Amino acid sequence: MKSLAAAAREIAGLFIEDAGFALGILAWVALAAFVLRELPFGDPWRAAILLAGCLALLVENVLRAARKRPG
Repeated sequence: MKSLAAAAREIAGLFIEDAGFALGILAWVALAAFVLRELPFGDPWRAAILLAGCLALLVENVLRAARKRPG
């Protein structure tokens, strides 16, 4: 039971600790939902653009965390 509670705390910490990343992902998904619908691309291109934006946000977040980390 303790390991289940620890896992739940870790998952919650992903969203609470780095709210900027979570909000960035939510904003990108919302923006992509509205903007990509209007563009004359096929579904595979829309998915690729959505994925590329999410990956860019992830890379930026990892680099920012690495700069903050001591040592």
